[in-house]
Amino acid sequence: EYVVFLLLTESAARLLSTIRSRSTVCTLSAPGREAAAARIEALARRQEEGAAAWSKEQILAALEAEGDNIGRALQLLQAGERPAEEQAADAILEQAAGGTDLELLKAAYTLEKDRKTARLILSSLLCKIQEALVRKSGAGGTADYPGARLSRGGLVKMEETVRNALKGLDRNANLSLLSGYLC
Repeated sequence: EYVVFLLLTESAARLLSTIRSRSTVCTLSAPGREAAAARIEALARRQEEGAAAWSKEQILAALEAEGDNIGRALQLLQAGERPAEEQAADAILEQAAGGTDLELLKAAYTLEKDRKTARLILSSLLCKIQEALVRKSGAGGTADYPGARLSRGGLVKMEETVRNALKGLDRNANLSLLSGYLC
């Protein structure tokens, strides 16, 4: 009677109906960009990072770059520049959108460094693809963004490929083969 299980899912429909019937569903949603910016400012003041060191525009740009993820935007602001894994994901997406096969292979070569780095790059790439899909659907403005040159169908296919690559990583796939598969 003192044990509580927390089941987290992106879609409650993915759970068996017998489990859903015995569960209390709590739907969570991300805060808006302005609320997220206010939270980052509050966290910075509390951590004595000096919220004044970051302008509102910098905070909003970091949130946009990180898909409104407060934790990742805060890390980006604290680092002062984009993490190498995110830069690698941008390079892969850019080369997939308009580069040559050789340039894409070179960009994907960063996956072969180690498993942790590969996971970070693939996760960042997946976020960027999903953000591009949202923007292609008309949400999020018309400004230039990573993946803008790819069609919706191309982005969907790429998202599926990245998800399969992450599954392969979980199954201990060879990193060289994984980078080739991604290309």
